[in-house]
Amino acid sequence: MATFQHPSALNPLQRYSQACAVLRSTSRARNDAWYKESLDLDFQVHLRTDGVEVVSRAYDRKANAWTEGPSLDEETLKSADKGIAFAEQIIEFAQKHRATAVGVVLHVADEFATTELKPEFNHPGALADLRSTAEKDPASILDDSSIPPDQNSWRVLPYPAAGSEAIATTITLSRLYAPFLQQLRTAGEAANFPVVTQALSAPLVALLSIPRSIRPTEGRPFMTVLQYAMFTVLAFFNEHGDLRLIRTLQHRGARRPSNLRHAASTTTAALEFVDPDIFLFPLAGVADPGLAADLRVVFPSSRVEEVNWSATPFFNKDLPIHAPEPLVVAIPTNSLAPEGNLSHTFTIFQGERWALQNFLPTPNDIAEIYPARSEMRLLRAMRLIRIGIAACAVLSLAWSLFGIIDVVRRPEWTFDSNEAKAVQ
Repeated sequence: MATFQHPSALNPLQRYSQACAVLRSTSRARNDAWYKESLDLDFQVHLRTDGVEVVSRAYDRKANAWTEGPSLDEETLKSADKGIAFAEQIIEFAQKHRATAVGVVLHVADEFATTELKPEFNHPGALADLRSTAEKDPASILDDSSIPPDQNSWRVLPYPAAGSEAIATTITLSRLYAPFLQQLRTAGEAANFPVVTQALSAPLVALLSIPRSIRPTEGRPFMTVLQYAMFTVLAFFNEHGDLRLIRTLQHRGARRPSNLRHAASTTTAALEFVDPDIFLFPLAGVADPGLAADLRVVFPSSRVEEVNWSATPFFNKDLPIHAPEPLVVAIPTNSLAPEGNLSHTFTIFQGERWALQNFLPTPNDIAEIYPARSEMRLLRAMRLIRIGIAACAVLSLAWSLFGIIDVVRRPEWTFDSNEAKAVQ
């Protein structure tokens, strides 16, 4: 594989030469998959890690079918060196399925944390800028400056509900799996085969399943309890189905957080929710049988239900029953709710991809090495134009040559002056 440099280290002529080298040695001008997101590709491999096991499944959008994906364990996922062998394996796996590219989607279900924004950014007009700033300069918008930016990644999650004290919060994930994903992309570059990666927060993806998993009581607020192996996420929605608040509780080695009842009761009281519906989402394999009874102690008048995944559209025999996140992202936006009646929260979470933000994208210093899609198309067009001009020149020369040969072959060309004198 050719080694390319960042354009900032090259002069204009060198940048042009390098762009031409990229055009010749890669398929970036012919295969648009290099410039797409993983979820937009027809062939995808979904990896879900929750600290206990790693689920690997492949999805073929054209066939709308799920199959067993390349197997790996937690140790491989956390090791850049062992990721090299898996990268080669996943490329071979995609090529066997006759795919021209593969999107690798990592669902991170072993960590989840929130960090509040600085109070001065608490106005709706700042939401679009906050989303961009959270990726480029998170320290400038976070209320907690003690978290090192080089070890964590932040993404903004809005609170669309009217009356929310804050317009948004930020979701925090570590960069633990960044080296592994980089190995996958590097292997794709070496094989000239697009391997596009994306790291999603599993709880945010799980939120998208709510419209098709539960039926809240009309006109009543509700709370969802997303229980994973390492943590529990509490999401609070108002009577219109819009998100008011999200918080996380760490298990710290226990089956459930010790302060779950207290956190749920105090938060609903602060939000002025009276007897909210409570829906339990078992996302850690075996459901916790005592969780519903534990919550009924502090919510005696509330409706407490556990989601039965087998009764939802997210049941699939090819995926574990407790891992609905890969299936959630494979469902089209307009089919999230049977009636098509989505609250504003779920409309923008899916449509604007707030819940599908990439926490571990390709670093800018690597992504900027290669020309953009429009630049590659322009270079390819220029190359075709040069070929066309050269072809026209060759044809013109050939035409002229054939014309000269035709003239030479005419009788007049062999005219003899002695014969003319004899005739005279």
